Amino acid sequence: MLNLIPSFIQEKFRNRDFHGTIEAGVLFLDISGFTPLTDTLMEHGKEGAEVVSTILNTTFQPIIRTVHQYGGFVSSFLGDAIYILFPDRRPASDLCVIAHEITGVFQSHPRKTRF
Repeated sequence: MLNLIPSFIQEKFRNRDFHGTIEAGVLFLDISGFTPLTDTLMEHGKEGAEVVSTILNTTFQPIIRTVHQYGGFVSSFLGDAIYILFPDRRPASDLCVIAHEITGVFQSHPRKTRF
C-alpha cells in the first residue's frame, strides 16, 4: 500500500506544525472525454457508478505508482483529474519526461466498458 501523505508533511503534522510552503514542479492530469463517458454510465444507475469508480481506480493506480517512482505525490483528486507535485527544484524538462511516461501508462492500459 502506498503512503499517500508525503513523509515531510507527516513530520510537520507530528510536530503540530500545520502551515508551510513548498516549492514544487506541478503536473495537472485530466482524462479527456471522461465527462461524456460518466454521463453515459450514470444512466445505468448504481452499476454504472461502480464502473466509473473501477475505471478511475484502475486508471490512476499505475499513474500514482509512476509518480511515486519519480519522488512526486498527488496533492488532490478532482473527479477524473489530479494535481501531481514534485517537491524539488526539478527542471521543466524532467517534468516533460515524467508526463511523457504517464502518457505511456495510459496508452499501455486502455480501458473499455461493456456499456
